[in-house]
Amino acid sequence: MAQWTPEYSWQEVPPIWDAVRYEVDRRGTKGQFILTGLSTPRVKGILHSGAGRIARLRMHTMSLYESGHSGGRVSLKELCDGKLTPVFTGEVELNAIIDSIIRGGWPGNQDLPLSEAALLPNEYIKAVVEDEVHRLDDVRRDKHKIMLLLCSLARNEATTVSNKSLKNDVKGVNDEDIDEETISVYLDIFNRLFLIENQEPFSSNIRSSVWVKQAAKRHFTDPSLACALLKATLRN
Repeated sequence: MAQWTPEYSWQEVPPIWDAVRYEVDRRGTKGQFILTGLSTPRVKGILHSGAGRIARLRMHTMSLYESGHSGGRVSLKELCDGKLTPVFTGEVELNAIIDSIIRGGWPGNQDLPLSEAALLPNEYIKAVVEDEVHRLDDVRRDKHKIMLLLCSLARNEATTVSNKSLKNDVKGVNDEDIDEETISVYLDIFNRLFLIENQEPFSSNIRSSVWVKQAAKRHFTDPSLACALLKATLRN
C-alpha cells in the first residue's frame, strides 16, 4: 500500500486534493494516500468533494492508553458487551490523575515538567481566539466574549448545560451580557475549530427515548483546555 503524507497541509495547495482524487480513480485501488489538514480548512479551488473516494478522519489528542498512563486492561467494549471481568489495576494516586488532566493528551507534552506542559493549552487557546476564529470565515468577532463563553464552557465541562444556562452563567460570574444567538454562533465555530466535541446521549437500546430526549454533554476536545481556561493547577 503506497502512502503519501505531504510536508504541509493540503489546504495550502488545494489542487493536491483533485490530483489525489484523479489518481484514486485512475488506479482503482484503496488506501493509497494520507492527506494532512488544518483545523481551519480553506476549500477554495477544489473541484470535487471527494465523495466516494476520500474519507475524512478526525484526529484527537492521545488517550491515557496511548500516552502510556493506562495499561488498557479494562475494555469499555467488553463492558458494553456485558463481560464484567474483575481486573486488578493497582492503586492510582489522585495527583497522578490531576497531572494527566492538566498535561492533556498532547504528544509533545508528555515528557515536560508539569509547569511547562501547562503552557501549551494556554497558548493553543490564545492562537485560536487571536487568529483561527478570524481565519475560519474572515469575520471579525468579539474576542472578549469568545473568552467569556469558553470560560463558561470550562466551568460547565461534562454537563448538559443549555445555551440559556451558559448565558446566565456568564452574567452571574462576569456580570456581562451575551445573547443566545451569539452563543449558538460561537459554539458552532468552536466545533468547526475542533475545540469542543459534545458527547451525544447513548442507550444500548436503539429504540430508547434517551436518544431523543436527553441533551448532549459538553466537552472540550482535551481536558487540559478546560484547566487552562480555569487556571487550574496542581498544588501539593
